Amino acid sequence: MKLVLHNNVAASNNAICQDPNPSGNDNGVVGTSAADNQAKVVATATNSSISSTSWTQIKAPFVYTSNNTTPSYMLVTLSTNATAGGGSAGDWVLFDDIVLIYNTRLASITVNNSALAGFNPNTNTYNYGEISATDLASLDISASCQSAHASASVTHSPTVHAPYATIRVEHLNQETTVYRDYTINFTIVAGCETTYGVDEKTACGSYTWHGTTYTESTNTPTYTLQNVAGCDSIVTLHLTINQPTTGDTNAVACGSYTWHGTTYTASTDEPTYTLQNAAGCDSIVTLHLTINQPTTGDTNAVACGNFVWNGNTYNQSGEYSKTVTNTAGCDSTVTLHLTINNPLHASETKSACGSYTWNGTTYSQSGNYTYSHQDANGCTQGDRLEERRGRAKRRARGAAGR
Repeated sequence: MKLVLHNNVAASNNAICQDPNPSGNDNGVVGTSAADNQAKVVATATNSSISSTSWTQIKAPFVYTSNNTTPSYMLVTLSTNATAGGGSAGDWVLFDDIVLIYNTRLASITVNNSALAGFNPNTNTYNYGEISATDLASLDISASCQSAHASASVTHSPTVHAPYATIRVEHLNQETTVYRDYTINFTIVAGCETTYGVDEKTACGSYTWHGTTYTESTNTPTYTLQNVAGCDSIVTLHLTINQPTTGDTNAVACGSYTWHGTTYTASTDEPTYTLQNAAGCDSIVTLHLTINQPTTGDTNAVACGNFVWNGNTYNQSGEYSKTVTNTAGCDSTVTLHLTINNPLHASETKSACGSYTWNGTTYSQSGNYTYSHQDANGCTQGDRLEERRGRAKRRARGAAGR
């Protein structure tokens, strides 16, 4: 059995697939020589081991002579004898079907620019041996395929605890995806293995981390320490910066004002008090205080009989207070110092012959007469004169209320 992959067709009939490797320029073959036709051969597969009269599966691997040419046709030749003309009368051969098995084998594997030891295209799993964590992080694996129509992709494992790499070979077939996986296992050599960690911090306004002060939130700073094994431990700072706030309290009071337990008696803009805002940072409140003062006053009054003050009538001496609001809105207490003087009244009875002169006025008839004047307290005093004809008589009467 012989199979030939080629891209040679008859010039006059594209449906006729000719033998691309005749002894000369056969009829209908494109090309003028055997060498020209041979150049159109991509691969040849031969198996001459038919030795059974029962159904037998025969495998014949293709040997490629050109990896740069895409085959278009396959010429299949079956004979009962491997030697041309060596068959006998009555020989026969039957075939059921032909299955093309795509080549998904690698030609080579390279690890860090060195060929993989013990590589065999038919072996799919390899144990590379020990490797440091540093070399593993920069591992470079490449591979080449036996077939020009296949591709190889390399995938690394995500962990250093059981590292491995997978090389997948896929054949570029438009109808079916055919692939083969090769696996390389690695062992981390005992020694330093870099560890990684995160330092979560929240601060107000600023935060100093390993000598550097940060005023804004960030997730990028790193710092390298040594872990308990003496190896590098790289810590990344995840920092959230919340901002402090400020505020003002404006207050106007009379006389004094108590704010957060402290009493102030004079205007001020200096007191502060620190609270916590919603972000957990300081909130500094400043008091702007105006102290207005209450006032006092005195009213001195002397009156005769009674005195009316702020709508109230007073008829006795004493001190009386009244609270009003001054122009600053505070209490103004006014005290009345009051002296009530009562007027004196005098009454005289006189008897005279012919006429009688009283307080500069001459009376010639009997009767009752009055005289008003201010007494020693400044009050109006009314004296009364009762004049009788005959024996003179005078009677003085003490002061009486009005």
